[in-house]
Amino acid sequence: MALYRNRTLLALAFFQVCAGLIEVESILFGAFMSSLGATPDTLGFVLGAGYAVGVLGSILGGRLVDIVGARIVFLGSIALSIVGLVVEAFSPTWIVAAVGFFMIQFSQMSLRPSALRIIAEAFPDSMGAALGFLYTAYSGVAVAGPLLAGWLAQHYGWNAVFMGKAGLFLLAFFVLAMFIPTGGKLASLTQGENLRGWMSVFRRMPLVMLYVAAFIGAFFSYASSFLSYDPRLSASPLALAVFPSIFNLSQLVSSWPSGVLGDKAGYWKIVLGGAVIMGCAWLLFPIPSETVFLYILYLVFSIGSIMSNYIEVLAVKLSPTTGQGLSVGFLDAARFMGFSLGEIFGGMLWQYAGPSVSYLLAGLGYILAYVFLLLSYRSSKES
Repeated sequence: MALYRNRTLLALAFFQVCAGLIEVESILFGAFMSSLGATPDTLGFVLGAGYAVGVLGSILGGRLVDIVGARIVFLGSIALSIVGLVVEAFSPTWIVAAVGFFMIQFSQMSLRPSALRIIAEAFPDSMGAALGFLYTAYSGVAVAGPLLAGWLAQHYGWNAVFMGKAGLFLLAFFVLAMFIPTGGKLASLTQGENLRGWMSVFRRMPLVMLYVAAFIGAFFSYASSFLSYDPRLSASPLALAVFPSIFNLSQLVSSWPSGVLGDKAGYWKIVLGGAVIMGCAWLLFPIPSETVFLYILYLVFSIGSIMSNYIEVLAVKLSPTTGQGLSVGFLDAARFMGFSLGEIFGGMLWQYAGPSVSYLLAGLGYILAYVFLLLSYRSSKES
């Protein structure tokens, strides 16, 4: 239980709570952009371009973590997120909103490698339990976070949503500045391996296969971004907010047990199972006409998605110890390149082929990601 009294973990958990209190998931962001006149293909382009910006953030953030330390990168990323939220709050057009979105995407992706390094330094033997605790802290409040965001948007406008979230991030920034340790390089950085250039991680075949699987899974994750355009779901922001609330509820229930189970039974089983579950959910998504059954399928997808989040732990475990930040940065870059291309592809596919084809291709994409995860697992055993 000492793990859960660690002030570093508690400070990170406080940030997760602040992040989840008012949550603007991709579905609500689609409704926000739609209110500013963005069409599905425009939304797809903005999401795709934003994810491309995130690729730069993940690689640069990962590299900076290895050079200047996780604390500086982590706090700097939160500060940039606050600026981006303020820009979105006062956006008169979807173009200005896109600029704010790009800032947030860059900052959020530069934050991820630093967060994982902080956790790896503080809890090297219990990363799964620590991550599960943080996911649970977030989802404990984020179950209602999208509903609160939808309610604020419907009654007070979108600027109230983004300014409220910016205020919460500012509060978390000061708490983290007090309690996140300065840290430093992992002990192995002064011994053993020497990182020889940015491309060193690609000499490890299990990592390469993991990156390919991450790219494919991200590419076919576009489906939920366009739920606001599904004719079966034409509804208010508050009604659409049920979907991200379902996701957060599943995160609350499954994240911590998945992390603890991963520490004991292995993360490969968790991540491989997640890919199959997500694929099956989207393959079935075109069938129901009742909204309640769509909610159930989205719950199934959400559980699989939570399980797949532990691919980050696999990246840490498979990476050279002298470049863990960079290795995680490349993983996030692979995913964001997939998100970028997938959102653009998904927007055009949704507009010209319709939702059913979009859902079916998304399901098949996750099955393909499973195949590459399996190749990565077998390659790691051989090496």
